[in-house]
Amino acid sequence: MTAGRARRSPIVLLVGPDGTGKSTIVDGIAAELPIERAHWRPGVVRPLSNDGAVTEPHAEPPRSWPVGLIKLGLVAADFVVAHLGPWRRPRRTVLLERGWWDQWVDPRRYRLREGHRPVIAAIGRLLPRADVLVLLAGDPAVIAARKQEIPANEVATQLDRWREVASVAARRVVEIDTTTTTPAQAVERALDAATPETGWRAVPMVPHRYRLLVEAGRDSRAAAGVYRPRSRSARWTQPVRALALRFGLGRSASVPSFDRSALRVALPGADPTLAVLEADARHRDDASGRLIIGCSNAGELVAVAKCAPRSDGALAREIHACTAVSSGRSFRMPVVLHATSPDAPVQTLVTRAEQDTGRRLDLDDVAAICLELQDRPEPVVHGDLAPWNLLVPEGGPPVLVDWEGWRTAHEPLADLSHYLVQTGALLGWWSPAEVAELLCADAGPGASVCAAVDGGAPADEARRALDAAGGRGSGDEDRFRSEVVVQIDRRAGSGGASIS
Repeated sequence: MTAGRARRSPIVLLVGPDGTGKSTIVDGIAAELPIERAHWRPGVVRPLSNDGAVTEPHAEPPRSWPVGLIKLGLVAADFVVAHLGPWRRPRRTVLLERGWWDQWVDPRRYRLREGHRPVIAAIGRLLPRADVLVLLAGDPAVIAARKQEIPANEVATQLDRWREVASVAARRVVEIDTTTTTPAQAVERALDAATPETGWRAVPMVPHRYRLLVEAGRDSRAAAGVYRPRSRSARWTQPVRALALRFGLGRSASVPSFDRSALRVALPGADPTLAVLEADARHRDDASGRLIIGCSNAGELVAVAKCAPRSDGALAREIHACTAVSSGRSFRMPVVLHATSPDAPVQTLVTRAEQDTGRRLDLDDVAAICLELQDRPEPVVHGDLAPWNLLVPEGGPPVLVDWEGWRTAHEPLADLSHYLVQTGALLGWWSPAEVAELLCADAGPGASVCAAVDGGAPADEARRALDAAGGRGSGDEDRFRSEVVVQIDRRAGSGGASIS
């Protein structure tokens, strides 16, 4: 399966004896996931009406052998037309209750004979398999007592038959015990199963410290927009990545492990295509398992989600920042669509995707952001102010994202010095001497920020910020930062010329 195009609607079978809670499960799935619902057969050749909706499934006698064969032929034609027609076009997930094989499991319900079962099986093997079969099961006595339509031994027989044929009817089978789980838990498990696994591929030409995985679907290219390269080398390889996404190139990858339930809460009614950006474990200080997930729909990136275990405190800090820090005149905070509580075992933050033109901000605009963060009753340090964390739209102020390293502190030049070092060391925008001048010169942005927030001498504030950040970045960053400190000391010894 390629990442470029979905070939047909995913089909999910929901099966089980009467009393297992199929209606409750279907209603719960329909409330969270866009589906096309069908009851036991498609209803394309002939509308269903009340076909199959019975309260005493075994009350009427079976039809004659020839009439039963005729009915099987008509039902088979209904399935064939559906698979060739509406179910072939990429649409919403098809949720089919019971399905073709329910006739094999419980022929008496359909007024068929036991002798019809070999014919049902032969035709069923010719029909396309569903993507997922969700079998609702449990203690037969408890199930039988719920509706009292069929006895416990019949429930047990039907469950055994479903387990026998499940792998023939679908590519993947999920069994849910509805007698030991609450309705909410059963619905949650069914929701996870109702999102069939699709092909995932690793996008080539991504820096080795990351992995970018895309889910098969028409929107995979939009979802991959969660990866925003800013370095020169990453931009040079962008055409290769675009071709890989367009034609579904790249090696197959295992499905990343994460819970989609938070995405369903944040994006009700949507079934987005996903892309996952994760740091390679060989290049992480810990095995936190943090993921960044891009969610796309209708060709647009609509949301960005971050997931991490509770032991990873960085994401919990970012969730706190999104509620504690307010937007200003020079920047906006991300719009939060969903955030977990601090005690949740898996921390999840879902924010609205923002437009990013990639335009380079003027340094005066960056300095204005630094000033506005510090000029508060409780001064704020973003901690990772860099171009890749500033999303610049066509109109309005930039959106400042990635607040994992934020803190409250009066450190006038912490963010500005970090921005200058990042853009100088990694993007080549400035030399160490130019950074020292921008931070310390009388008419430079560093001196303006210090003066506005009652900071110390710009040179002292710059040294303090650079020393505090030492050893946290790559070797190139640390070397560049050290050279900036040398240049600041030289300026102090020579009297420090001002920017003209």
